[in-house]
Amino acid sequence: MDSWHPRQSIGFVLAVSLLTACAGTPEFDAPIGNSAIGSVFLERMPDRAFQAAHPTKLEPSTLRTALDNVLIEDTHISLSTLLSRPAQPVRAFTVEETAFLAPLLSEGLRQAAPDQQVGFTILHTHTLFSDRDAVGAGVGSNTAAAPPTMREESAGAVFIHGRSLHLEMRRLHVRPERPDTVNMPNRRLPDQTGLTDHALSFAVPAARRPASYVIRGNADQTLVLDYEYLAALPELSGAPVPAPALPLPP
Repeated sequence: MDSWHPRQSIGFVLAVSLLTACAGTPEFDAPIGNSAIGSVFLERMPDRAFQAAHPTKLEPSTLRTALDNVLIEDTHISLSTLLSRPAQPVRAFTVEETAFLAPLLSEGLRQAAPDQQVGFTILHTHTLFSDRDAVGAGVGSNTAAAPPTMREESAGAVFIHGRSLHLEMRRLHVRPERPDTVNMPNRRLPDQTGLTDHALSFAVPAARRPASYVIRGNADQTLVLDYEYLAALPELSGAPVPAPALPLPP
């Protein structure tokens, strides 16, 4: 029988310490799909004792309806907002983003074990100026310079519990921060979630469960939806059509 080497003991302690430190956060398990738009993957539940209703079959069309109706409301109150009409909610995801996410989330829920959820990230790219505002590459050049773009990231996870679809948002249209704006004296701290001055809402209120259905995490960052209600909706429901997703004000 091999003897236990001191280096092995140190390695074991470090491994246990790492697992303990990560116990409260999801662990990546397996990729489901990715593209330039984003990625979808299986991850371990943060709470190891929690059991979801997985694997389960949820049609991509139902998930597309869910994502299409997730709205962002601006909750920031300033003098200008008091003197003007309140901003209308905007869609959290574009049509292209929901078309990418829906089938992959459906496949993830079909593969997920009871102790797994389906995580996702979305990279939003916004053109800051129209093509007519683009500046030429130089004198005598026929090639116009590409207009500058701004990138934002959204991230979250979905899982099924009972007859409810839980959508948790961890980041919502978060812009990358310059290094000199983070944790420096007299500098503002970045909003890590994008939800500080924004709230999630749903364009089909009858499909949203009350806050008491949120069984973990932050209720302000979670939508709990009746997926059977969503699946029964006609293709063109009477729900208000939300505006396209737009860059959020800082």
